[in-house]
Amino acid sequence: MKIQLRLNVSGEDFFDYLVHALFHDIRRNQILLEKENIQSGYEYKKELVSQSGKKEQALVRITKLTRPVCYEVQIQTTTGIHMISYGCSETEQNQCWVTYTEEYQSDQRLNQWNTTLMGLLFQRSHKKKMKRMLLAMEKHIVSERSQNQ
Repeated sequence: MKIQLRLNVSGEDFFDYLVHALFHDIRRNQILLEKENIQSGYEYKKELVSQSGKKEQALVRITKLTRPVCYEVQIQTTTGIHMISYGCSETEQNQCWVTYTEEYQSDQRLNQWNTTLMGLLFQRSHKKKMKRMLLAMEKHIVSERSQNQ
């Protein structure tokens, strides 16, 4: 799944927000780390709750972190690997194009087939949800910017 959206924030502000959210996710999992040490190749474990309510450990791996252009992460669970990326390109001052991409891979054929089928059924609603998430990120960044001025 791929979404492209023009946001009324700078690429630098958008990536500051992403790194800040990542930093808090790492801290929530009782890992003491300085924000400056978050970089490509960093891995940590976190507990996820599946839709069925089952808890499982996931390995989160930052595969690429290039400010303010690209952020990619892989989340490896027992069912497969979820790959999420954010790409960013500046258009004007305080505006950027954000490309959000999400993919799933599994060695288990049934899981891969199930994900493909569910993707076809729920792709439109999932895209809407992700677009709302990006717009909420923009709103938060603009709000923080106006409070700091």
